[in-house]
Amino acid sequence: MDLDAGTARICRSFSSGKRIGPTKTGRERRVELSSRLCQVLTHCGPDIFPDEELVFQSNAGSFVSPTNFRRRVWKKLVKKPLGAARKPTPHALCHTFATLHMARGTNLKWLQAQGGWSSAKMLLDVYGHYLPTESQEFADALATAPDGTMRHQTEEAPGSARIKATGT
Repeated sequence: MDLDAGTARICRSFSSGKRIGPTKTGRERRVELSSRLCQVLTHCGPDIFPDEELVFQSNAGSFVSPTNFRRRVWKKLVKKPLGAARKPTPHALCHTFATLHMARGTNLKWLQAQGGWSSAKMLLDVYGHYLPTESQEFADALATAPDGTMRHQTEEAPGSARIKATGT
C-alpha cells in the first residue's frame, strides 16, 4: 500500500485456503483507495502491511482458513454496519462495488481495472442492468463541443441540402 499516493498493489491471491498464487486474471493491478480509507489506515501506523506480510493472518503469522476468516474477522466487520440479520459473503463486496459504481455511471474501463475483471464486456454482461436508465437528451449529446460551444458546426454551405425537422 502507498497511502501517500492513495493506492494498493494487488499482485497475488490466496486460493482455496491452501496457497498463494497469481491473481485470477494473472495480472497485477494497482487500485485506488478512497481518501476516507487512507485516513483510517494512516492512523494504523506507517508500515501497515509490509510487502511480504499477509494482510489477514493467524496469531502464528500463517494463513487463515477462509472459514475461520469469515467466522472470526468478516462477521465482526459487517455485523454493526449491516445488522445481524444480513449475512453477506466477502465476495459480495465485489458485486456491491460493481453495482454501486455502475448505477452511478462510473467509467467502465476504470471500474474494470479497479475490480480486476477480465473485460468491460464482462461487466456489462453481468452488471449492465444497473446502469442509469435516463435516456433522454442523448440524441443531442454530440451537438456541442465538450466546452459547450458549437464551434465544430460550420455555416451551411451554399447549395447544400438542409434537413428540416417538422413538429409532431
